[in-house]
Amino acid sequence: MIALVPAIVLHYCRRSFCSIARRLTPTQLFTHVACPTLIIPAELPPTDQSAAAWLDRKRQAVAVAQASIPHARVVWAHDTVHDVQLQRPEWLASELVAFAREIRMRCDNQNR
Repeated sequence: MIALVPAIVLHYCRRSFCSIARRLTPTQLFTHVACPTLIIPAELPPTDQSAAAWLDRKRQAVAVAQASIPHARVVWAHDTVHDVQLQRPEWLASELVAFAREIRMRCDNQNR
């Protein structure tokens, strides 16, 4: 019986979250993000019109996210499908380190 409790709670929480999330649009959620945010969307050169349309929608969505999240920065992962951490691990690590340094400098400047 005790082992079932986490499953019941998880199911209830997930169901509640999903019902709330369905009523919100991403832009409504983006405005609640208060921390510095690094957005790393992947992109490949489109090979046909369908892929070009998808990339255009993706660029528009990323622009909305960047405009809606107060401290967001966007770095595009060019020539990458989806799994940036697998396809370009060194590049991703350098971007994450640079972002962390940027946050650290902002914090240091605010504390002076």
